[in-house]
Amino acid sequence: MSVQEGPSYKRYAANGVTSTFTIPFLLLSASDLQVILNGVTITYGFSLSGIGNPQSTILFSVPPTGDLLLQMVVTLQRRVDYQENGEFLASTVNRDFDQLWLAMKLAGRDIRRAIRVSEYEAEGIPALPP
Repeated sequence: MSVQEGPSYKRYAANGVTSTFTIPFLLLSASDLQVILNGVTITYGFSLSGIGNPQSTILFSVPPTGDLLLQMVVTLQRRVDYQENGEFLASTVNRDFDQLWLAMKLAGRDIRRAIRVSEYEAEGIPALPP
């Protein structure tokens, strides 16, 4: 599967009634999702389905109330070690490359949100004050 452009997070106004929410981005594993409710990261009280698909679903055991943020977090690390004369399966390689593209997608998101200097500015610009 190819990694598509699109969101890497979704914010919901949780109403205390709805317990199922769509995750509109690709997750390769459950650990690639950060769930934040009212500014606090939560790690239990929900289950995930559809991991590995372009969209998946989160189901809360108790319907949440408040600001719900579902955010992709992918570490830039190599998880597969290809062996000399070993099996080189497309499914393994595709998943490995998808991991890289997802990490790059998040890096691009962070770069777009950063304070930037014009490309026409000289090198050696002093650091911004705290």
